[in-house]
Amino acid sequence: MNAHVVGRSAAVAVGDDAIPIGNALALEGGPTVTKGIVSALGRSIETSNGTLRGVLQTDASISSGNSGGPLVNAVGQVVGLNTAVANGGTGTSAENVGFAIPIDTVRDVVQRIHSS
Repeated sequence: MNAHVVGRSAAVAVGDDAIPIGNALALEGGPTVTKGIVSALGRSIETSNGTLRGVLQTDASISSGNSGGPLVNAVGQVVGLNTAVANGGTGTSAENVGFAIPIDTVRDVVQRIHSS
């Protein structure tokens, strides 16, 4: 990973700019970009595949199709990997509550895979 393009999620703070890039809803016309802020750090969320711990929360709109895309900061460094959107469940709703795996976690996993 290029150090100039990849940031450090350890340096991310609540209130920092959060810019998810992806292919929302697989719409024609190329990538989509939205902007918001980092709303919380270290969240744990339940998914259909288990619990994700230590994720970044953002109020930037993340839609189906954005998963796997980068979450970048104000200077264009990747600080997370878009991964999930809150589902309010029965009788509740949530808008613009998205989650990203911190890039430091992604970097650790890639290094473990590469060294095995």
